[in-house]
Amino acid sequence: LFRSPVKVDKSQFFFEVKPTEIEIDLDALAGKIKAMKINGLTWGIAYEKKDVAFGIQKLVMTCVVVDDLCSEADLVEPIEALEDEVQSIDILCMNKV
Repeated sequence: LFRSPVKVDKSQFFFEVKPTEIEIDLDALAGKIKAMKINGLTWGIAYEKKDVAFGIQKLVMTCVVVDDLCSEADLVEPIEALEDEVQSIDILCMNKV
């Protein structure tokens, strides 16, 4: 008996994380963020540090989420909770995969 595979809806997020201060170690911050375990979330392998202004940089990261298991809020809230290091997080783009 052949069963067709169940379709799992997924979304890919591109987002930027702005640090609270210029002295924040963005590599360490990216490590903390990627260490977050959320059901249905898979982090992208790489991240980028991009210049903002006056020597300040931001992180640009990606992830894929299973839509039924993880929402945008499930992704954003734990990162924003790092309030000593994270000023803000913005979703740049979201694509259905």
